[in-house]
Amino acid sequence: MTSMRTVVVIGVLAFSQCGAARPAVETSSRDSWALDSSWPADLNKIGAMNGTSGVDVDPVRGEVYMCQQRGSPRVSVWDSKTGKLLRTWGDDVLDTPHGLRLKPSSITTGDVEVWIMDMGVGVPDTGNVIRVFSSDGKLLRTIGTPGSEGTGLDPVQFSHVADMDWSTNEKVIVAVDGDGGLNNRVVAMDAVTSKVVKSWGKLGTANGAFDIPHGIAIDVCDRVWVADRKNNRTQVLASGQYYRLCQCLSSNRRFSGHFDQEQCIVVYDGAVD
Repeated sequence: MTSMRTVVVIGVLAFSQCGAARPAVETSSRDSWALDSSWPADLNKIGAMNGTSGVDVDPVRGEVYMCQQRGSPRVSVWDSKTGKLLRTWGDDVLDTPHGLRLKPSSITTGDVEVWIMDMGVGVPDTGNVIRVFSSDGKLLRTIGTPGSEGTGLDPVQFSHVADMDWSTNEKVIVAVDGDGGLNNRVVAMDAVTSKVVKSWGKLGTANGAFDIPHGIAIDVCDRVWVADRKNNRTQVLASGQYYRLCQCLSSNRRFSGHFDQEQCIVVYDGAVD
């Protein structure tokens, strides 16, 4: 029997004003997509992937970035149209990559920064950090203390940091910290200094508490949507406070979510059916 992971798209009110929104409504399901077994074309050059944990697309250059937790290479870059392998990197500095986000770094060149959450559950003195790379794999910045798992906020210590996103003005980084580690929290940091400006959440089932916060997405109103995995729900936070639950999905095991240009959120569900 073939196991499938569910991908569900839910339509969200087009926010002309950032006030109360109507409940989100499920608009389509995995029936809207078909597997393209020919992509990537060069998979044989690196072998079977093991624990693919992050994917993002550079729309300017047409490149797809992927990271994997256990296989080699840790990061691979592919041509989005042909599926050809373009470059690989990361084995020397990444332990257990969990999430990957691209951020434009130059309007002139069209280059991107590659932000990777490294849970760090294997190799000593690595992991429990957010690493920032150039598009060719040069390490530019590290947030957190490599190999130092903890609960501290000044300086910040991560424990299985899982995902991140930026505020709409890109001045704040917001990360979910606690994929099975010491923490079950959301941490907001200054995008330049990495100093923590706010942290909220604890282990639990009450609104505003989490049990493995696994993914994060920020909407145009700077509301923070958190995939609260073990609690089988998506929580929405506003100004650091609990705002609402997204209860429109009949499935469970929320893994992650991303907003598209039309402010529909694509929710990735980890249930096997």
